[in-house]
Amino acid sequence: MKKIVKYAHYLHRKGFTAGNAGNISVLYRNKIMDVVAITSSGSCLGTISEDEIVLLDLDGNVISGKKPSSELHLHMNLYKIRDDINAIVHTHPPYTVALTMKDIRIERPEGVPGNKKFLEEIPYYRPGSIELANACSKKLKKEKILVLKKHGLVTCGSSLEEAVNLTELVENAAKITYISSQ
Repeated sequence: MKKIVKYAHYLHRKGFTAGNAGNISVLYRNKIMDVVAITSSGSCLGTISEDEIVLLDLDGNVISGKKPSSELHLHMNLYKIRDDINAIVHTHPPYTVALTMKDIRIERPEGVPGNKKFLEEIPYYRPGSIELANACSKKLKKEKILVLKKHGLVTCGSSLEEAVNLTELVENAAKITYISSQ
């Protein structure tokens, strides 16, 4: 839980989230029961504390904590279809979002695995909707990065560090693309 708070504050300081936008989760796999730790609904990643982290089972039942993030379905769907994913970061990085508003695709950053030149993206769906969660699940079956048009970014990793690193790499690529397109 300390790592979630640490990286939430870091992402907010970097400007990848604002206000109460964005969410983070980590799946802790063990022999007794898998547990998902996710930021709570309405929490600000810049000021979040450990008591604002919600613990759930893989069916989405709250074990402890407040109300989970409105993007709970997005997180839970991905953990159910990807055994290699243990962390998910959903942010609203400004350059990434700005490019989607201009219909400019983001090239896959150097060093990010994948065969396609451009990052996968999906059209706009209402934040927190089942439609958004389902669209993300379909596109993220083999990818670790998904651009949400006019909304944000979802990155997944085997660790929280990897998911945060992918967020930074994408936003840096988006920033370079944006600046060079001016």
